[in-house]
Amino acid sequence: MKRHIVTFIILISLLNISYPQELLSIPELLKQHRFSLDEALLEPENVLLLDLSMNQLKELPKELNRFTNLQGLVLYKNHLSHLNNELEYLPNLQLLDLTYNEFFKLPKVVCELENLKYLSLWGNNLISLPDEIGNLNSLEVLFLYDNKIESLPENFKKLKNMKYLNCGANNKIDIVQVISILKELPQLEELYLTNNSITELPPDIGNLKNLKVLELYDNQLQTLPPEIGKLDKLEKLILGEARGALNNISDLPDEIGDLDNLKYLDISYNQLENFPNCICKLSNLEFLALCENKITEIPSCITNLKKLKYFDISYNKLTELPDEINTLKNLNDFIYYGNEIKLSIDDIIKKLASRKEISDKELIQIKEKSKSINAVEYIYYAPAIPDENDYAFAIRDNEVLYAEEPEAFFRLIKKLDEEEYSKILQMCYVLAFKYFDGKNFTSDMDCDGGSISELSLVSDEKVITLNVSSCAEFEWDDEFYLIIDKITEYYKNESKTNEKY
Repeated sequence: MKRHIVTFIILISLLNISYPQELLSIPELLKQHRFSLDEALLEPENVLLLDLSMNQLKELPKELNRFTNLQGLVLYKNHLSHLNNELEYLPNLQLLDLTYNEFFKLPKVVCELENLKYLSLWGNNLISLPDEIGNLNSLEVLFLYDNKIESLPENFKKLKNMKYLNCGANNKIDIVQVISILKELPQLEELYLTNNSITELPPDIGNLKNLKVLELYDNQLQTLPPEIGKLDKLEKLILGEARGALNNISDLPDEIGDLDNLKYLDISYNQLENFPNCICKLSNLEFLALCENKITEIPSCITNLKKLKYFDISYNKLTELPDEINTLKNLNDFIYYGNEIKLSIDDIIKKLASRKEISDKELIQIKEKSKSINAVEYIYYAPAIPDENDYAFAIRDNEVLYAEEPEAFFRLIKKLDEEEYSKILQMCYVLAFKYFDGKNFTSDMDCDGGSISELSLVSDEKVITLNVSSCAEFEWDDEFYLIIDKITEYYKNESKTNEKY
């Protein structure tokens, strides 16, 4: 008996046969070493993830049949328009990346990979998918972005394990037909339909019961169907994300307020004239972006959004901020510049230093401490690519000074009266107080490219320098921008002055 076992082990060794390895999860697979072809051929039985990206391939290498344990194959950015039968020798293949190739049809051999979970067809020339795609019973993630697909085959309904689908940038897609297919996928959690020229969502959208993420920006939507309120598991809804997005939504259906699990809502770059009151019902909302609309007022019901952490309402038509904003104790980022808000300096200090509440007593201390400041300097420059946007402002001895380049000589823009001078110093000091308790702080950050902003407060005792690079994890708050806007306003108003400093 022992002789037979030894003989069997020797035979396996001679034939270079290996036991199949356990299938990894996709996240674990992506953490594995990515072998190149030459490297992989040295130990083919140990290769789990093979990366043949950008190799000018027009067909698969014949050596693929040696990688019997292969679970991931990346063929990004080649010139493949067909696949030969080498894939038949890869029974464990779970991940296949065919992004940016030249397929007009999906090869049927792909549809025979029974363990395939992740398939990317991003950036090809596909017009349709074969009926055989329904054979991919294990498929969970599918990228169809940037093709020419108009509809989905009926057998697409068989993909019962599908969790993630990106159908963006298929401009002729029949959204009614697509949603009628997708409603049959019980596991679908993330759906991306961006940049599809969609003018109207069908009521069937409400039947995607397990959907958690829905992205619809860069379409031509003007409204949403009330059935969207039936997506009671939805956590993230994006209707506008980038400047130039094409949606023109002017109102939201009241049913949006029924999305009890919604945490992230982006309706930027649309045509909202009123703040939709239905948003105030979203008690679990943490992220709200409404920038670049036409909103004139924030309603008092904003107080209901007690979990809100990020609120961007920049570049609207607000003229004031409601006191209720101060009740949002979890709000870390409140972005409101680009509006028409007119506040006194004291109002700004009290309202906008929200992360560090300032009492009346502390306000008096700020005013007193700011008197010791005898110079404020603000510098903006791009060290990698200096250009005409580089500039520096300085306030010294009641004078606002300006230089077109930070290292150039300053010239006088405007003389300040005592009251103006005092208020500017208070605003600058409150920024230092808010982040650094008025303590001396210097942070020099090297950044290859990108802008650097620096604010320095110079007193008889010390210099407080706040130096922030755009590549750092730090964001200036709006009171900082208000300071700069105020100084810039002086510059614009007095730009014809030619006095020299």
